[in-house]
Amino acid sequence: MGRHSWCSHLGDGLCLADEPVVCEVGAISALSERELPEVPARLSVTARTTGRAVAARDLTVARRRQRVDIGVLPAGTYDLLISAGADTAPLSDVFVVAGPDGRDAADATDGHP
Repeated sequence: MGRHSWCSHLGDGLCLADEPVVCEVGAISALSERELPEVPARLSVTARTTGRAVAARDLTVARRRQRVDIGVLPAGTYDLLISAGADTAPLSDVFVVAGPDGRDAADATDGHP
């Protein structure tokens, strides 16, 4: 069986460490809205340097984008994954949270002033 649904994502690629990370998630499908009004999905965020999960949300994704609050994260680079059932294509993205000096955690440890 092929995939007939996928998720869409709208979010900033660069966030600040003292502000909440938010994004918008919506569902797109080859099926009619009557046949598939919503897609159950899971949004997860993993710290790229440690591989540790820092946030996870179970979502019911509608056709219209909905706001998802991931929360305040420390400086670093993060992988975002939105996954659903076998008939829904997963979506992944990368974003950076910059500290007060404008660098992420990896930049802060590279030995440069």
